[in-house]
Amino acid sequence: MVRTLKTSRQDIYQRLVSSSADDAEDGADDTIFKYNYELFSLGAIHGFLNGERRTDYDTMSQDFTTVSNIGSDEHRQTIDLVHQMVKIETGRTDESEIWKAVLEYTDGGVELINELIKTQGDFDLVGVVEDAETEVWEPRLIEAVGDPQELEGVRPRK
Repeated sequence: MVRTLKTSRQDIYQRLVSSSADDAEDGADDTIFKYNYELFSLGAIHGFLNGERRTDYDTMSQDFTTVSNIGSDEHRQTIDLVHQMVKIETGRTDESEIWKAVLEYTDGGVELINELIKTQGDFDLVGVVEDAETEVWEPRLIEAVGDPQELEGVRPRK
């Protein structure tokens, strides 16, 4: 299955992602991200971490690219990680259902990022990363995939 990056929140992408590489380099606008896939990958991980899925949309309106066409390993790996976590969490085997859930988490995360920018007047990436420390990730991962100490073949922590 081809995993296509798309969104129901095209309005947020238009505001936060540069319309051209020249805009980002010149600082000619207030965009934060140079490429759609940058916002997408951060939205995916942020939405999954916070358990925020946007499911009340009419349609996914804008296709960006496919995961396999993303030139940045870091962003492709982030999206793949969220995909695998959603696959485990949902227990689904139908790839289209799994990818739909990833898109829902991504839109939820993009909305959270948008709200942060609106309330802070700027984007605090360091704050987002600090909020994603172990104390937040551990319970979310246990909720999504189960307690590692209860899984067969996993050694308990020391």
